[in-house]
Amino acid sequence: MSLESDGIMDLNTFNEHLDRLGADLAAWPEPLRGEAEQLVSVSPEAADAHADALTLANLLAALPAAGAPPHLAARIGSLAADPWQRLMDWFSGALWRPVLAACLPLTLGFVIGLTLNPVPEEDAYLAADVGLMAFSESYADPVGNGGLNED
Repeated sequence: MSLESDGIMDLNTFNEHLDRLGADLAAWPEPLRGEAEQLVSVSPEAADAHADALTLANLLAALPAAGAPPHLAARIGSLAADPWQRLMDWFSGALWRPVLAACLPLTLGFVIGLTLNPVPEEDAYLAADVGLMAFSESYADPVGNGGLNED
């Protein structure tokens, strides 16, 4: 009697489904469940494989649940902290300290330079004229001797 000709799944397919779907045949999808129950009732190899899978499932279910180590649980708990506090911790972290330390003297120098030494009004016009002459084409050297006019 051939099992495949009777519409019953073969032993290799049963073992694959047993690994993927588990030892509880009642939890299998309906078309597979009927074929698996037929195969277990007909084939002693399938019945042995099913019994071994049930034994393994019962042994695994009897094992105590392993808890997370204390340091891991504390780390997971710290990730659930207030998002604003995490943002503030990030801004005050080691990455930003050197950046802020470098920007502080630069900012302080600009503030002191602008407040302690005001530019007189006539010098402000001179600075503007020099800036315009630097970008003006009419002031370019027509001789081509590197900007030296020999008059």
